[in-house]
Amino acid sequence: MMPSEHYPEVFGGEMSDTCEFASLDEANEILGLMMRHWNTIAGTLFKGEVYVPLLLEDEDGTAQGNDWARGFIAGHGHASRYFREHRQVKPSAHASEPRRNAPKVGRNEPCPCGSGKKYKRCCGGARVN
Repeated sequence: MMPSEHYPEVFGGEMSDTCEFASLDEANEILGLMMRHWNTIAGTLFKGEVYVPLLLEDEDGTAQGNDWARGFIAGHGHASRYFREHRQVKPSAHASEPRRNAPKVGRNEPCPCGSGKKYKRCCGGARVN
């Protein structure tokens, strides 16, 4: 997602409607800082590393993450819509074939592992760690 696509979220609407910069230099500086931040995050994710957001503490020492979380959720929604719109559905060559090649074992049948126990008392039973 290009940074210009999320500017309305950052600025609370279209920039032409919501922003009044003191000068062209100020607008370029702010947009440049936003682009630098976007590139830092994109570079971190591209390298397969985890990006950890910077959460500043308020005067009581509490890190306020609600705004970041709302932005993350909104961004996730944008990404989900993007991938839904650009998804290419490929027909499966095996759509009519069953997923299971081996016959299903009934709970009361002998376990296929050869233990002699019923399937439900052997490999088909609930596992407790």
